[in-house]
Amino acid sequence: MSTDPPAPFFGQFAAIRALNLPRTRVGDIYEGANTAVYDRLLGADEYDVPAYLGLAEKHPGRILELACGSGRIAMPLARAGHEVVGVDLAPDMLARLRHRLSTDEELASRVTVVEGDMTAPDVEGPFGLVIIAATSVCLLHDRADRRRAFASARDLLAPDGRFVLDHVATSPGILRAQSAEPVTAGGPVGARTVFTILGRLWDPEANVQHVNFYTEIVDPEGGTDRILGSTTKAVVDNAELREDLEASGLAVEDETVLSSVPHGEEVEEIRLLTCRRA
Repeated sequence: MSTDPPAPFFGQFAAIRALNLPRTRVGDIYEGANTAVYDRLLGADEYDVPAYLGLAEKHPGRILELACGSGRIAMPLARAGHEVVGVDLAPDMLARLRHRLSTDEELASRVTVVEGDMTAPDVEGPFGLVIIAATSVCLLHDRADRRRAFASARDLLAPDGRFVLDHVATSPGILRAQSAEPVTAGGPVGARTVFTILGRLWDPEANVQHVNFYTEIVDPEGGTDRILGSTTKAVVDNAELREDLEASGLAVEDETVLSSVPHGEEVEEIRLLTCRRA
């Protein structure tokens, strides 16, 4: 059994962890067996892909994706003919990306995979487009880290290039409601049955949201493998984010809504910010 990740388990997830059930793997959501669950839950999302494809057409040149994960955005960009450099700190996520690329030699020739920190990517510019997608900016909990990442992106831009990121625009009411509403998903996957519970807990003092998930994978003979994962994301205010961008030498020239989810009378949005050098 693996050790607990830095992000805490809470509620029913902590209770399951305390049971020490057999065939249970535990860790960060971006590590080990958890990466397969992450891809299963989020890997098929395409709500933002058209926006990034459109930006890539408007701003030609190589593309740098920071926090690229297993390639949900990088792969469609490469399929469209763009040269992509993907940087991520999680080796297991990058291993999934490399495996996907190994099945298509032409696609693999357009994607360079780099293990590294998005606050100081060890790559050479210039790039026509630098991207932090999938609300991955929320993984940078400290404003100083965000500003380092933004300044690095600015320095890697071509003169007419653009830096693009998306983030969650939410509210205390929505965050409190999400803390009380676990999300479930399940069904057959090949010969197995897979069931996942995902929960979120807002810490208003630290202004972060802890994310937990628990997955059971049941084989045809009834044997059950269990996966517990967690991570923590910062709740980033739009005005604060714009201040960080401005302090890093970037100017927001456009803001659009990629998706919106109603929560009673309130709406949670994923917003896309397109920036140029100030």
